[in-house]
Amino acid sequence: MTIDLLPMEERESVILKSKSYQEFDPTKVMLKGQLCKENWYGSKQLRLFELNGTGELKYYKNLKEYKGMITITADTKVRKSARTSIVIYDDIKSKDYTLL
Repeated sequence: MTIDLLPMEERESVILKSKSYQEFDPTKVMLKGQLCKENWYGSKQLRLFELNGTGELKYYKNLKEYKGMITITADTKVRKSARTSIVIYDDIKSKDYTLL
């Protein structure tokens, strides 16, 4: 599987560019980049993601094809499952997401 990474300037956190708290808009994208997730069959899937200030981590197959969303709250359980992977448990969907 070949992974083509986004240019560094497209992976930057935009929250670090805010000059003051008043400029912070939770509906705007705070962080974007790429992630590798594991599907039900154990296959790895490369996805683009966007995380906004409301805790919505939206992921896409490509720049236009929306695939799903994980809602991250203060109660979301995130655990390290291996040296290079984490598991996010989505309470709303009662589902584990493994990010590699």
